[in-house]
Amino acid sequence: MSQVGELADAMLLYAVALNKSLASGIAKPTGTDLARFAQGTFEGFTGTIIINQNLSRDPVFYVWGLNSSDHEINEVQPASVIWASHGGSPPLNRPPCGFDGKACPPSFVEQYLAVTLASVAVGLVLMAVIAAAIIYIMRTKRKEEQRLNLLWQIPFISLQKPNQKVDVHHQYSPVITSNQPNFSLARQAHALSRARCPPVLN
Repeated sequence: MSQVGELADAMLLYAVALNKSLASGIAKPTGTDLARFAQGTFEGFTGTIIINQNLSRDPVFYVWGLNSSDHEINEVQPASVIWASHGGSPPLNRPPCGFDGKACPPSFVEQYLAVTLASVAVGLVLMAVIAAAIIYIMRTKRKEEQRLNLLWQIPFISLQKPNQKVDVHHQYSPVITSNQPNFSLARQAHALSRARCPPVLN
C-alpha cells in the first residue's frame, strides 16, 4: 500500500490531461495528445507534481539540516547543497550523447575503421619484410665468412706424411694431395718449395 499515493497521482494526471484535451476541442484524444497535455504543474496526493517537456516527473527534494550552534532545523534547498556529490549541479535531463549514445559524432577509428585496419595490416607486413631481409642478410654474410675461412683451412685428413727413407742424391718430386676443392695454387707452390729442401739425416 506504500504506492497508493503515486497511483492516485497517475490517475489524477490522466484526468488533468483529458480535461485539457476536451477543453481544446478534442473529443477523442490519442495517446500523443494526452502526453502533450500532460505537461505542466499541479498539486497531487504526494505533493507538487511537475511534468517536464520530456514527459518525466521532476522530483522535488526537501533537505533538512540541523544547526549545531542553536539546534534549529533549517530548510535547505540550494542546488549546490542538494547535489553536492554531483559537482553542485543536478544531472542533465538528457545525456550529452543521448540515451542511445548516437548523438555524439563517431571517433576517427569508428568513422574510418577500414582505413585504420588496412594501415595497421600494411605496417605489420612491412615490418615483417624488413625483419626477413635483415635475417637473410645476416645469414648470407655468415655463410660468406664460413666460405672464406675454408680457403685457408686444410682438413687434417687430406695431409700425407712424407717418406723419410729417401736417398739424398735421389731427386724426387713431392706429391701433395688435398681433397679440398678450394686448395689454391699459392699454397701448392709454397708446399713444393719446402719439399725441394733435402731432408737432414742423422
